[in-house]
Amino acid sequence: MGEGTVLVVDAEPLSVEFVERRLKDAGFDTVSASRVDEGVAAAFAADPPFDVVLVAHQLPDGTGLDLVRRLRENPRTSAISIALLTSMPDPEETTRILAAGADEVLRKPIHRVELVARVRSLHRIKRQFDELRRTNARLVELNAALEQTATTDGLTRLVNRRYLDERLIEEVLRAQRYGSPLSVLMIDIDHFKKVNDVHGHAAGDAVLRAVAATIKASVRIIDIPARYGGEELVVVAPSTSWTGARVLAERLRGAIEALETMSAGMEQPIRVTASIGCAALGAEQDGHSLLEAADQALYEAKHGGRNRVVMSGAPPEGPLTGVHSAVDVRTTEASK
Repeated sequence: MGEGTVLVVDAEPLSVEFVERRLKDAGFDTVSASRVDEGVAAAFAADPPFDVVLVAHQLPDGTGLDLVRRLRENPRTSAISIALLTSMPDPEETTRILAAGADEVLRKPIHRVELVARVRSLHRIKRQFDELRRTNARLVELNAALEQTATTDGLTRLVNRRYLDERLIEEVLRAQRYGSPLSVLMIDIDHFKKVNDVHGHAAGDAVLRAVAATIKASVRIIDIPARYGGEELVVVAPSTSWTGARVLAERLRGAIEALETMSAGMEQPIRVTASIGCAALGAEQDGHSLLEAADQALYEAKHGGRNRVVMSGAPPEGPLTGVHSAVDVRTTEASK
C-alpha cells in the first residue's frame, strides 16, 4: 500500500511528469489531469477521496482557485489537502490563494526534495483530519448511546421516569400555551406479583416487555409511553381530550387482555389484564397533579375489580353529563 494518493492537475506535461515521478519514487500513487473540469471529475469520482491535490495556478479552462473552491464545496472532497503551484507567488497572491481554501502554496519549479517533504506534510494533515473526523463520529455515537441509556428503561425499552418527568413538564406548558388538550394514562398490570411467584421473575420480565411493546405499538408517534416503576406504565397523550383518552385507554386495555406471552420452559402462554386510570389536564393543574389524578383513578380501577378503565374528573358535555366524577368505562360483569 502506498504512502497516499495524489491528484496532480497541471497543463504542462513536463511538470506533471516530474511531479509524478518524484512522488511515485517516494511511495505515493498519483493520478493526473490537465484541466479544471477534468480535475474536479477525477476528485469527485475517487473512492476513497484523494489525500492530496496539487493544482497549477493557471489552467486552460480556468484557474487552480476554481478547482479549490469546487472541491471545498463538496462534502466528499472538502477535507483533501490542497497545494497550489504557482511560478510567481507574492504575499498578496499567497493570501488570496490561502483564503480561497488552499492549504499550501508551492513555487514552481519546486525542488524534488521539497516536493516530497511538502506532500508528506499535506498528507499528514489529511490523516490527522480524517482521524479527528472519525473520533468526532465515535463521540457522537457514544453521546447518543449515553443519552439513550440515561433516558431509556433497560427492560421495557420505553423511556424511563426521569425522561417522563421532563417531557411531562414540557407537554403541560405546551398545552397551556396553545390551549390544547393533554391526557395521562396510568397503567398497572393486574396481579403481577402472582406472575412472578408462579412463573418466576424471568417470565414476569417477559410479560412486562410484551405489555410495553403492545402499548408502544398501539399509541401514536407523538405519544410518550414510559415505565413509571415496577409494573406501572404511563402514557402521556398530547392533543388528547378526556374522551380521546377514554377511547385510547379502552383500546390498550383490550390489547393487553388479548396478549399471550410465552416464556422459556412453558407449555402454555401467560395472559394478564391491566387496570388503567386516566386524567385530562385541567385549567389549574400541573404535571404532578395530573399524574396524581391519573394515579387516583388507577387506584379506583384496581379496587373496583381490575381489568377496567377509570376516568378522573367530569366528562365533557354530551350524553355522559351527570355521571360520577370517576367514570368506570367497563360496567359489565365480564369486566370483573
